[in-house]
Amino acid sequence: MNELSALSTLSDELIRLFDREAQAQFDGSAIGEDAFAGLARRLFRLQTSLNPRYRPVVESTGLASVDDWRRFPCVPTAAFRDSDWSCIPRQERTGAFVSSGTTRGLRSRHCHSRRSLALYRGSLYRWFFHHFRSPRNAQLMVLTPSPKDAPDSSLAYMFGAVSQAFEEADFYGRISTDRAWELDRQRLVTDWNEARRRDRPVALLGTAFSFVWLLELRELPPLPAESLLLETGGYKGLVQEWRRSDLYDALISRFGLERNRLLSEYGMCELSSQAYDCRAGDSAEPRSFRFPPWARCQVISPETEQEVEMGATGLIRVFDLANAWSVMAVQTGDLGRRLAGGVQLLGRASETELRGCSLRFEA
Repeated sequence: MNELSALSTLSDELIRLFDREAQAQFDGSAIGEDAFAGLARRLFRLQTSLNPRYRPVVESTGLASVDDWRRFPCVPTAAFRDSDWSCIPRQERTGAFVSSGTTRGLRSRHCHSRRSLALYRGSLYRWFFHHFRSPRNAQLMVLTPSPKDAPDSSLAYMFGAVSQAFEEADFYGRISTDRAWELDRQRLVTDWNEARRRDRPVALLGTAFSFVWLLELRELPPLPAESLLLETGGYKGLVQEWRRSDLYDALISRFGLERNRLLSEYGMCELSSQAYDCRAGDSAEPRSFRFPPWARCQVISPETEQEVEMGATGLIRVFDLANAWSVMAVQTGDLGRRLAGGVQLLGRASETELRGCSLRFEA
């Protein structure tokens, strides 16, 4: 078996593992520490061989034969702006997810194929519904453009994938003439009021700025009981930023939601797995973001590149097995606080903090 066939086999194996972990309610029985370490080693060897951009980075570190996944060289998300970090042969690529923008005006790209998207869906679908426990009769209202209208958006793809599980779902975002995202406000108000009239629970999915837009629509009444909301962060310079706690307080007050019916998601186009800060209906505080059992999240010191003590702050790293077809080890540009149950997201790291991490190569 050649290495490309071996990666395909491993990709199929991972999907089956995701299924078993989901059936076990994510208790770690299918992908515990030993299983994760073994899968990570196999994947690291294959990515070092098949990813032409990653191979020289690994070789330059002298870590090509290392067995501990914690020591695998991490690729910063900023590096996805300049190169395709992909194991997928060019003739098999079907497209790419592109980031919404960066301070330099460049956009990260994460290439995909039929196989990589199957793995992506396997990861996102199971972990999403473990947290977003909506009533069966809920009407899904998505405040982003559809995957058809935004084919290079990983978020639109994600929402499109989960929307197939709902009997009634619609997208209320659209692309403006200057390529920005906006809301189809008139249609949203009409359907929202109809759901209220029927007393049908609403499941809302959107970015932070789309929920700020909702607060501006005075025609919207409170939501029906058992409604649920998922916020994915992100303002993209379109509106004045709100603190998450202030935004949640405003949404709770305006639409009659309970706080444990508001969830937050943490993801990016460079990763194939997402983290959530709670399960719908849970009231545990403080909230912290948790990735699925097939990913590991670290908070590391930018000076030492070692994991910080519990309660300390550092840069977020993610080792994501669902990123089988690109790079498993990703260095995000975000700051987090390490907590016992996960990581508390603190926002973007400064240029100084990013430079403090000796990444061994320039992004």
